[in-house]
Amino acid sequence: MAEREWRSGVHLSTNMCAAHRKEVLSGEYGVIPRLAKGKRIICVSTQLIEAGVNISFDCVVRSLAGLDSIAQAAGRCNRHGKDKVRNVYIIRSSDEVLTNLPEILIGAEKTERVLQEFKDDPGSLGNDLLSSKAMSRYFEYYFNDIGDKMHYLIPKLEQNLFDLMDRNRYYVDAYKKKHSCKPEVVNHYAIATAEKYFEAISTNATPVIVPYGEEGRELILDLNGEIEPGEMSELLRKAQQYTVNIYDYELRTLEKNGDVRPLLHGHVLALREPAYSDDFGVESKGEGAWEPMMI
Repeated sequence: MAEREWRSGVHLSTNMCAAHRKEVLSGEYGVIPRLAKGKRIICVSTQLIEAGVNISFDCVVRSLAGLDSIAQAAGRCNRHGKDKVRNVYIIRSSDEVLTNLPEILIGAEKTERVLQEFKDDPGSLGNDLLSSKAMSRYFEYYFNDIGDKMHYLIPKLEQNLFDLMDRNRYYVDAYKKKHSCKPEVVNHYAIATAEKYFEAISTNATPVIVPYGEEGRELILDLNGEIEPGEMSELLRKAQQYTVNIYDYELRTLEKNGDVRPLLHGHVLALREPAYSDDFGVESKGEGAWEPMMI
């Protein structure tokens, strides 16, 4: 990564494999050591930087979202208390479309409401946007609204998660119809059923090994060659650091462009080099080999 020393901006997202993200964050010319040396750097990141990363910037600019997510992002600003005060900016991107992300859309709307209330009467929210009063009010607005608009359907059961964890009307009504009386139990929550079938994070993604760095490229070559029985487990262990989960629609585009090739008789998929960028990770348009401009 030595050739990146001169660059003042980096990108982080789950389109990059774990080894790639680690290098960008902690490598010789990574974000963390450069910040420790007082170097100025811009990091454009998805939400992955908001949890589990001990990093501190002089300023944070966060797209409008739920107040809890904004608080997590704010925790990456002046994290170690180097300065008395540093700024966190909340913006509304003009080209952001959240119609397919209702949880984030509702969160943004409720945050905007709390921001207006704070502007009108900061004392009612403890004079602090991250106070327990502000957070309580945000979640009150959020959960009062989201229950009417969100329908976490469990396809295999055709049941709504909220109802399973609340009155469980479908099964209660079925019991009453069969036995001509209400269930004797007071607690109708179907916790075990919800745990068994519900996926908090959808798994409609396919793991693909990517050619990041010399080790990633060598790993793909090794998996494409003759493998001794004792080597397989070690190669697959290494592959975990060079794997990206790609959603179905992206995978179809990559396959159409000829950027995915099967290994191990089709049991493992690997990405071709033109579809992986050293700056942005997986590029479904196959532009990974382009030469980036200096930021």
